[in-house]
Amino acid sequence: MENLMKLCLFLLAIEIAVALQCIQCRGYHNKICEHKVETCTAGEGETCMIRRIWTWPYNMDNPETAETNCLKDCKNSEDDGSHYSELIFCCTWHDFCNDIRIPIEF
Repeated sequence: MENLMKLCLFLLAIEIAVALQCIQCRGYHNKICEHKVETCTAGEGETCMIRRIWTWPYNMDNPETAETNCLKDCKNSEDDGSHYSELIFCCTWHDFCNDIRIPIEF
C-alpha cells in the first residue's frame, strides 16, 4: 500500500511539472497589468490565451488594453471594427507563451 501511495504521489508530481503554466491578468494598460499578475495552470482542453485590443489610430506595438488567462476551447481570432481591432491568440508551446511582451508575428 505504501508503494502504491508513493507511485500516486510521483505521478501527480509529474503531471504538475509538465502542466502548461500561463500568465493571468484581468487587464493591461500600456502593457502593464493593472491588477495582480498571477499564473494559472491550463487544464484539459485549455490553452494560454492573450486578448489584445487597439483603438484607432492603431499602434500594433502597444495595445490599448489586453487580458491574459487560461481558456478552454480557445480559438485564434481577429476582429477589425471601424474604430477598434481585437486579436485573440492561443498558445501551448511553452510556459507563459501568452506574455504581453512577446511580439505579435503575422
